[in-house]
Formats: sequence, C-alpha cells, structure tokens
Amino acid sequence: MHGVLNRTGRRRKPVRREITQPCPERVPATEFKEAGSTFLYLFTIGNQTILHQSTGGFIAEKIAGVRADVALLYPMNPRDTENIIKVLQPKTVFVHHFDEWRTPFPDGLPERSVERARRFTRAIAAIDKSVKVITPNYFEPHPLP
Repeated sequence: MHGVLNRTGRRRKPVRREITQPCPERVPATEFKEAGSTFLYLFTIGNQTILHQSTGGFIAEKIAGVRADVALLYPMNPRDTENIIKVLQPKTVFVHHFDEWRTPFPDGLPERSVERARRFTRAIAAIDKSVKVITPNYFEPHPLP
C-alpha cells in the first residue's frame, strides 16, 4: 500500500479502487487513488539488474529469490529496510523519493529531507556496511557502478 501524507503531515490511507479511465493531466494529492496494486520494476541492462522500489509497501515474499546489483529505494519503515537489503543483496543503493515535493528545484533540498536520507543511509550501513549508498542531488548524473 502506498501511504499519503497530507499537508498537515498526518498519514491517511488512499482510497483503493481500480482506475479504468485515463487520469487528468494533474491529479491533486487529495484525489490520489490506489490503482489496485503497487509495483516494483526490475530492469536488466547488460549483466546488471536494477530494482526500482517506489513508495509502495515492501512485501519480501513477493520478490523471494530476486537479486539486484543496484536498488533505487526510498526511506522506508526500518523493518522493511532490513528485509529488502537482506533479500535483494544490492551492491549499490540510490536513495530517492526523500525530497520535499512542494519545494521548487532551484531552492535545493531542504535540510530535513537531507537528514531523512542520512538516517536511511545509516540504517543501511547498520544492516550491511558493504552496500554503497548514493544520495543524489537534483539533476546530478550518476553512472551505474
């Protein structure tokens, strides 16, 4: 399940319903609907595998046996962090979806967002110190390891 924070910082559960028609160009957060499922994406490029975990809840049983050289992960529940690192055994993690989406890009990353990424980096290091963690800045390219 995808969790949604409203502007007061309180978490609410999105309405679950199947989306059967195209969404309008802009969908306000208050109109967010869970589209029946939340997906992970596993890409194979050459001999590397890259897993993209968006913001949906992580369910270890769904990816048993999957390994990823590179994982794009968001700062998740600490229990989920431990599970996903142990299941995927990534060599590199790119932290994403930790930024403040209401702040214009030219303003840069707010310190509270940077600290959230740092906490996530420390959590990964506590699980497996061999995992390289990269916290990108806006529009900063990073070659795949």
